Amino acid sequence: MASEYGRKKFIAIEDGYWRSDQSWSELLLRIKAQGLQRSHWLAIGDGALGFWKALSKVFPETIHQRCWVHKTSNALNNLPKLVKVAWHKIWIAPIKEDAYKTFEVATQTYSENCQRRWNA
Repeated sequence: MASEYGRKKFIAIEDGYWRSDQSWSELLLRIKAQGLQRSHWLAIGDGALGFWKALSKVFPETIHQRCWVHKTSNALNNLPKLVKVAWHKIWIAPIKEDAYKTFEVATQTYSENCQRRWNA
């Protein structure tokens, strides 16, 4: 959970089945019974479908948002390795200028590869 000031704190940690809406429902209902009565405006999570189903049942007013790190990772899994390597280099660039340079090189390299494949 995070406050309006961005301060984060754990409200629960326990074992469960991440795809199971029953496991998530039990956890959310327990948290609700312990005092989390107000539904929060936004929940951010990975692709655990059980969480989203349970959240809709227990806190129906809460808006769902997919974690952008997980979303990006899933998208990259469907791209050629060359693009994934370039993306990682951009991601870990120590300064913005290095990221821009890496982006330009990656764009040029990927464009040339696509042209070669297209013309072959």
